[in-house]
Amino acid sequence: MLTMVTMMTVVTIRDVDDGTYDEFSAEARRQGRSIGELTTEAMQSYLKGLRPSESEYRISGLKELRISRIELEESGVQVELSDIENLILEDDIDIHTFEKFIIRISDCREVNLPSQLPKLRALAKCYDCEDVHFRKHDV
Repeated sequence: MLTMVTMMTVVTIRDVDDGTYDEFSAEARRQGRSIGELTTEAMQSYLKGLRPSESEYRISGLKELRISRIELEESGVQVELSDIENLILEDDIDIHTFEKFIIRISDCREVNLPSQLPKLRALAKCYDCEDVHFRKHDV
């Protein structure tokens, strides 16, 4: 029989906001779990967010990028787009494709989106972008 051993470390964390800690502690009690369990889970979740999984791509640091629906579908993965001077999502991208494949658009100077995308749903994926346009026809 194989037994898995997990190493545990006792830690002291300084400078945690009192209100946040109280709320976190109360949530642990509601769930019948320890603060250590929830803290470990939160740390794992944070670290996972830093590294793209095999089903995610991060594309950044480009002058211009055009992406079509076919390119998104053929990739078969979700993408995070960041630090792109001019990002253009082609007119063939519908809301279903957009929500399925685009995780986040961040720190882009100019973002050109198809007019058929619902404005608020599309903008909810845009962070710190200087200028976001919904065009009426192809750019």
